[in-house]
Amino acid sequence: MIRAYPVKGYSWDEDEMEAVKAFELNVFFMCGRARLIEMMEASIVTENTTGICNHAGFIRYACEIMAKTGLQDYHSLRFNIKNFKIVAKRFGDRQVFDVFRAYGRAIERFLGEDGKLAHLGGDNFAIVTEYKKDDLQV
Repeated sequence: MIRAYPVKGYSWDEDEMEAVKAFELNVFFMCGRARLIEMMEASIVTENTTGICNHAGFIRYACEIMAKTGLQDYHSLRFNIKNFKIVAKRFGDRQVFDVFRAYGRAIERFLGEDGKLAHLGGDNFAIVTEYKKDDLQV
């Protein structure tokens, strides 16, 4: 809860106190609403089970790049983890999501700020990363 206090040496009368309490409550509700909107927007672009960007987030990221600089300086890659369904059947969904989370974090660390990983569903992933000549290894 938000609290307000009068300046030193001043005390609020009842009307002022009532107005301050109404203001505190309004600020509290507006901050809560802003936080809920932020959480909702994040849930639209994030895979809830893994915490990795989802298909919608991947498309949004690509559109942002296109609007800023164009895609000519970027590479994209789509890949899938073959036969991961066998692991899922053996160990269950919770373990699979833990593995995907760890896998995703490792790839995101590798990409840094220059790329984006997306979990497209199932065992399908995609990456968009900035092309740099220094990355070429001969």
